[in-house]
Amino acid sequence: PGAAYDGTKFVTFKGQVPRSYTISFIQRNGLADWWISTAFKFPRVRLPTDYNEACNIGGCFFALDENGFFCVYDPSIGNWRVSSTQIAEGAWCNVMIRRNHAGKYCDVRIYNGGTSAWDPVYSNIPVAGPDLADFIRIGFSGAMEHDVSVDLMIGYHLQPY
Repeated sequence: PGAAYDGTKFVTFKGQVPRSYTISFIQRNGLADWWISTAFKFPRVRLPTDYNEACNIGGCFFALDENGFFCVYDPSIGNWRVSSTQIAEGAWCNVMIRRNHAGKYCDVRIYNGGTSAWDPVYSNIPVAGPDLADFIRIGFSGAMEHDVSVDLMIGYHLQPY
């Protein structure tokens, strides 16, 4: 698959206080595993102390830190994990989340843009927040006073890479 970004239609969540946020629920249909890819345009900001204020797909909460490094909240340590993957300022970040329901963990990949490959960034991150049996919980959030844009979300029921 190619990058999850088409650049023509996207939604922007406005940064403000209180924060611009939406939560949606998608039927899981009993899938043991699923993959969702989407593109985000994140600001570089201080990571939230409350992980619920970050973007979320299926219990995997993620954001960019002040230096542009992709971060995922890990409830097993009660803190953010900072990856070595740095996203250029103002660039789209193409993220794919794989959720294993029985194991209650997520794997995270980022599209590298050059070789049509999704690079693994994190494996076996425990899910955070409510763990819903029949639904996939997705949340998008503005980051403090900054905007977050989301583009072209695609769900897969079989491994796409």
